[in-house]
Amino acid sequence: MTVHLPGTGLETSPGKAHDAPRAAAWPATVALAAAVAATACAVLAAISPHATVRLAAAAVGYLLGAVVVTLLVSVHRSKDNRARQHPEFRPRPVWGRVVLVALVLGLVAAAVDAFLLATEVSKW
Repeated sequence: MTVHLPGTGLETSPGKAHDAPRAAAWPATVALAAAVAATACAVLAAISPHATVRLAAAAVGYLLGAVVVTLLVSVHRSKDNRARQHPEFRPRPVWGRVVLVALVLGLVAAAVDAFLLATEVSKW
């Protein structure tokens, strides 16, 4: 059954809702969360008095910031590029900015974590 709305030129089907494809938001939000966690690990590694805590926090922060964030940014870009192929694609530029912030924050935190990790390992 098709319903014609007069004056709008739009036809809607009540049983079927069709949305234009959009890029997924979950990779951007998870990447931002991983970048914040990597930053927290860097802070923990910098202020902790225990060598094992510094070593573990720096290693986890480096993995989160350098590896996990980069993988999630790649997933976001892949999903965004796939959605762009659809003729009714509606861009969501806010997620591109979130991904950019997550990438910069994650890589800076990973660099700090790598420095703290190298400093801690050099003490052996």
